[in-house]
Amino acid sequence: MEDGRMLAPEQLADLYKRHRKDPVLSIYLDADQQDFAERGKWRIALKTAVSEQREKATDAGQFDQAFGYLNEPLEESDGSFLSGRGWVGFATPDGVLHSESLPVPMPNLVRWEDGLRVAPYARALKQARPVIAVVIDSRKARILRYRMGLLSQRDFLEADTFLGDLTDVHVAKVPTNHSGIRGKTSSDAAQKFLDVERERLVGRVVDDVRQEVGNEGLLVMGGAERTVDALARELGDFAANRRRILHSLNFDMSDTRLTEAVESAASEISAEISGQLLDHLVGEARSGGDACLGDAETERALVEARVDTLLIADSFRRSDPDRADHFEGAAFEHGAKVVEVSRDVADRLRSEGGGVGALLRYRVG
Repeated sequence: MEDGRMLAPEQLADLYKRHRKDPVLSIYLDADQQDFAERGKWRIALKTAVSEQREKATDAGQFDQAFGYLNEPLEESDGSFLSGRGWVGFATPDGVLHSESLPVPMPNLVRWEDGLRVAPYARALKQARPVIAVVIDSRKARILRYRMGLLSQRDFLEADTFLGDLTDVHVAKVPTNHSGIRGKTSSDAAQKFLDVERERLVGRVVDDVRQEVGNEGLLVMGGAERTVDALARELGDFAANRRRILHSLNFDMSDTRLTEAVESAASEISAEISGQLLDHLVGEARSGGDACLGDAETERALVEARVDTLLIADSFRRSDPDRADHFEGAAFEHGAKVVEVSRDVADRLRSEGGGVGALLRYRVG
């Protein structure tokens, strides 16, 4: 049983495409139990789901072969907790395609069908999208990563604030008819030195942030207002719609409070992005542009591989989970993005299109 890094999206897509027409047993298990009394809960859920799927199988022999391959590593954990917070396995009658413990909770799900049931895994991959947090002032910066519910420090940077000897005896004097000293005082020189070092610190943070956030990550910045504003200016348009400033972040906050603040900010950013996406989709659909609303038209576009981005409400998933999974699987197969929306955005999508819609690569008819 593998236990480590999750499959990259392109690896999952390759696995999906290679076995699209093969009979595949997909098993997902919720391993996120802490109570010792629940240590075998996953096994009970597995037995029930396996029994239901076996009854539906047209070839029970093939089903039993596939299940035997996946059950073998699971038997090692029988009567105890599974490692990780979730578990997934894919197998055909010929052998295991992939199995691993996952760092995120999974639904208890067993499906025997042509092709892998990839939607739960694809959703888990989205939880792996990093959220980078920066806490900064003029002298130091913490760069942290929030991923799959965990906050970890990626770097701690400090400015060079050692001033050395900047006493007034080294003040630059200019000849004058007046008494006193004209020119740059030690305090002026010290401030200029600190300003330069702050700029250098901000520049180092910008380099780190660009690398860590990349094209998909979110960014939350906070700390001393003047330095945070300088950081925002230096970042320019980078991740402009994927970042947020929280001046309430500070170096005295516990990691627990930081985690809560970053988690909340990331949710707000995601909601804003999905809301803007829905606005665009509705506008395009109403004007006859490259978008559609409703499950019938969206399904047709998925079958014809015309979908660029699929939007699906969490309420649509709850009401018809298998249909929602197949929608996402079809989108995944053709390289389309999938955005699952919730709360107010989900309510709007349900009102406009029954909970599902898509931006299209092109429109027909």
